[in-house]
Amino acid sequence: MLSPLPHLRWVSSRLNSCGITPVGCVALASALEKIQSVTRVELEQNAVGDEGARALAKMLTANTSITALNVGCNTIGDVGATALADALLVNTTLTAVAVNNNAIGDIGAQALAEVGGQHFNILDNPFGSHGGKVIADALKTNTTIRTLVGRSPPSTQ
Repeated sequence: MLSPLPHLRWVSSRLNSCGITPVGCVALASALEKIQSVTRVELEQNAVGDEGARALAKMLTANTSITALNVGCNTIGDVGATALADALLVNTTLTAVAVNNNAIGDIGAQALAEVGGQHFNILDNPFGSHGGKVIADALKTNTTIRTLVGRSPPSTQ
């Protein structure tokens, strides 16, 4: 039982820096699939990785109440970013997405660029010039992005 008091609503999940692992994220995502009152999920500075991102993506295809998702600093790579991008094609209520400070490369950047959102943070991910180019190209035709925060760290090559 998630709420012993039926008149209380769970509206925000601030679980930043809580040591949440992929397994913990899978459990949280499973619960959030069923709870339609949560509007904001903050999981910054955990270790959800690609497995956790895939679980969150699955949850986002069922949950229609979450409008903001912050999964910055979670070791999410291209696999997790692509899963989140696929979920954004289905979920139209999620308008703010933060995937900053992860391990997202060109493939994940391209997947995310194709769907965007109103407010999108991709700051400090290791995608290269190809990822930057596809994001720039997507901005030419994307009419929904209002805020984009991002830069790729300098190349070491």
